[in-house]
Amino acid sequence: MASDSLPPVTTPAVINLHEIAPRSVAEGDIAFKRRRLGPAAGTRRIGASWFEVPAGKRQMPVHVHGEEEEIFYVLVGGGVGWEKGQAYEVA
Repeated sequence: MASDSLPPVTTPAVINLHEIAPRSVAEGDIAFKRRRLGPAAGTRRIGASWFEVPAGKRQMPVHVHGEEEEIFYVLVGGGVGWEKGQAYEVA
């Protein structure tokens, strides 16, 4: 593909995590900071986010998506996951 036929880049695809403003949520046992990586990198259909969840809190209530999948990477700490009606420890 010729470079002159590519759409112009309006948002850099490589960004520093800390350049993305976090959104904080704290209500009951739910508390987190979320940085929306996909939109910051200029994606249109990739819903990638970085969550920081304090110890003893959770990121979301148990829920199910009918049309999409979720992948979680736990980089530090652990918690409890829920899949197919079962809770399991994430270490």
